[in-house]
Amino acid sequence: MLHYHFKRIRTAGLAAVLLCGTWLHSTVVHGRPALPKEEPKAAFVRSGHLWLKMNGQERELTAEGLADTPRWSEDGRYVAYTRRASAEAPQSEIWVYSLETDRHEQLPVQGGANYRWSPVRSVLALQLETVLGTVEMGLSGAGSFTSEAVGVGNYAWLPDGSGFLISSAAQLNPAGWNAVELYTVALRSGAEPSKPKHLFTLPLQSEDFFAIGTSTFKWSPDRRWISFIARPTASLSADSNTLCLLSADGRTFRRLGPMLGYESWFRWAPKAEKLAYIEGEGRLVTQNKKLQIREAGAFRTGGYTPPGYADRGFTWLDDKMLAVSRSKESDWETEERLRPLPVLYRVPAAAAGPDAGQQLTSPPEGSGDFQPYYVRRSGKLTWVRSDRKEADVWIADASGAEAVPYIKGLAAGSNYYEHFDWSWALAWYDPQPAAAGRAAVQMTATFGAGVPSYAPWGRIAMQETAKKYGAEIHDYLYVGRKEAGPNLTEDTFKLWVVKGGRGFGVIVHVRWETSTEQLKSVTFEETDR
Repeated sequence: MLHYHFKRIRTAGLAAVLLCGTWLHSTVVHGRPALPKEEPKAAFVRSGHLWLKMNGQERELTAEGLADTPRWSEDGRYVAYTRRASAEAPQSEIWVYSLETDRHEQLPVQGGANYRWSPVRSVLALQLETVLGTVEMGLSGAGSFTSEAVGVGNYAWLPDGSGFLISSAAQLNPAGWNAVELYTVALRSGAEPSKPKHLFTLPLQSEDFFAIGTSTFKWSPDRRWISFIARPTASLSADSNTLCLLSADGRTFRRLGPMLGYESWFRWAPKAEKLAYIEGEGRLVTQNKKLQIREAGAFRTGGYTPPGYADRGFTWLDDKMLAVSRSKESDWETEERLRPLPVLYRVPAAAAGPDAGQQLTSPPEGSGDFQPYYVRRSGKLTWVRSDRKEADVWIADASGAEAVPYIKGLAAGSNYYEHFDWSWALAWYDPQPAAAGRAAVQMTATFGAGVPSYAPWGRIAMQETAKKYGAEIHDYLYVGRKEAGPNLTEDTFKLWVVKGGRGFGVIVHVRWETSTEQLKSVTFEETDR
């Protein structure tokens, strides 16, 4: 994997500005301010222009061109967005608005997409095709573009902001698609490029699994687990993808189930090691879309959708409660007015079951409540209410009480088989809690070791198990290594296999010659746990 370097200006020790809901830039404090509960801050798109709402006041930021996809920096000082001269313009550009200086600045790149702010600094990462790079923002404006890695399919910042977790872009060759590889790469700190460190290889194409790319990556609160969507080709991805779970050290890999490719459809609880997601195949969102919750490290998943219903979005209110956008289940109806629209329910995460939960909202006939999001900074539940043509943003307490319209005239959401999406038109300022010190230490320990020495033997264990049992491999765990005799090493793996609807464990022992690394034997033991 090659790197290219362009000069980048690094600034340090910049003062953070406390924007207490006003448009004055005079109050300065150092570090991230600890603010009391306040009204939610939102960047949104209305009539093609970028707006802000802060302290109950709306302000139009752009008057020319078409803006979309606003993204807040972690400290709330910047909003990145894309801007196109007109609907017919061949290319959009990435711009950044500074709340401190009240200025807009185009980044020093042509085009660009998939931009994400650092969790700890005013550094924006973005992709130019398969090149991943960064631009640092400062009081003097945007720095230069620095290439961090090439051959990148997708990525996420590491939780401590020290670098990235990236997935490779799979290539089609005469023998088929090659495997998607996951790497970590540190932020470039000098003239020499940072070398990517291999973390994991996704399984090759089979009857049970097919991926040529991934979504972004989401870490569990304790940073021990990474969740992501493994995506096949575009035509297949429209109907089914695979949600995956990987331990941060790359030793344990689990396939949780099929789902659509919407990144908002899988989220970790705020503090608990629980991953909620909407499972189901088929592009129509009013059919076979069920809320599931999986505890990290557990083999079993609990279902939370009553019969006859489909879940279309959710947000965690806390570790024990979710707000779910839910509608009646329905086949495809040619007449739009006959298609069901969702309302919000309050669903407890304590125990799975058929209970529909407590209904939180009652939209008027012909309207639905979509895209719930709980703004922790403000303690407010937010959602989009739409009749498919017009949309407003509503807010309420977490209980659903005191619900009021908050933003009128939001841009119309994109609609694909009844999946309405406003992520390109609405962004809340909701910084995540700073990672604990132990998490940062763990990240360094996890990703500093490079390629695990057991990785090639793990691939052999998976391949030989699939060949022997002709079954799906759902989970993968590295048990350990021991000396099995003179010049003989044994690596042991535990796999969870599903065949004919029955799940069972297989312990795989891979023995190889220590001096030559030549494979000697692969043996299997079945277990019911």
